Amino acid sequence: MQQFTNVAPQISFGEAIKICFNKYADFKGRARRSEYWWWQLFQFLVCLATCWIPIVGQIVPIVFVLPNLSAATRRLHDVGKSGWWILACYIPLIIAAILIFVAIFEYKEDPALVSSPYFITGIIVYFIGLILAIVLFVWTLFDSKPEENQYGPSPKYIVTDGDKI
Repeated sequence: MQQFTNVAPQISFGEAIKICFNKYADFKGRARRSEYWWWQLFQFLVCLATCWIPIVGQIVPIVFVLPNLSAATRRLHDVGKSGWWILACYIPLIIAAILIFVAIFEYKEDPALVSSPYFITGIIVYFIGLILAIVLFVWTLFDSKPEENQYGPSPKYIVTDGDKI
């Protein structure tokens, strides 16, 4: 029988950055909360520091897209969820942006813009995407599942073989 007796030490800020850059486009496996949230903090700080530099401030967020998606996918895997949920969140937001964009161009100066079917549908779809984003955020806050799942063994809990006492 497997027992989960030990918890691996929490990942430090530097370790999390190193792991996420080493797994730049690795969507397999699992990521602990500490790895994911330290990475988010690093990414935020770098983007904040570079947003004032004309060209660099525009390139840095693009460089972070792939490692951010892979870290988020591994984080969802850690709580037993599919990484495809991230796509399920972004699709409604993209559709909403397109619908609102179409409404703005179709009703340029017309005060009926807010009653346009494109605009109304875009707002509804946007709120669906927003609700999905909140659900994803909450899932990233969950603790690791101690047992091995379809995405691999737990990076947090150390499995030992032992007899039931």
